[in-house]
Amino acid sequence: MRYLMRVAPAGGDGMDLEQRLSVKLLAQATATLGKAVNETLCTEPDRRVVRALVRESLALIQEFEEQYFELEEAGREKAPPGSAKS
Repeated sequence: MRYLMRVAPAGGDGMDLEQRLSVKLLAQATATLGKAVNETLCTEPDRRVVRALVRESLALIQEFEEQYFELEEAGREKAPPGSAKS
């Protein structure tokens, strides 16, 4: 599911396209977890559905983590000495 491309932000500050797209993965995981919660609150929840939704959420969170934090680490490695952001 790696379809993101690197695009520099317009003003030089804020999140670039790749960061915004990775945050959308986190939003999708949240929505999927919400569906899992709704299913568990049913009078007769289908545990297979809950399990599938939780696994999907975990996969989305893992992909978010890989993309978002790897971007951060890659940015630090490419930054010239003395220009570290905090």
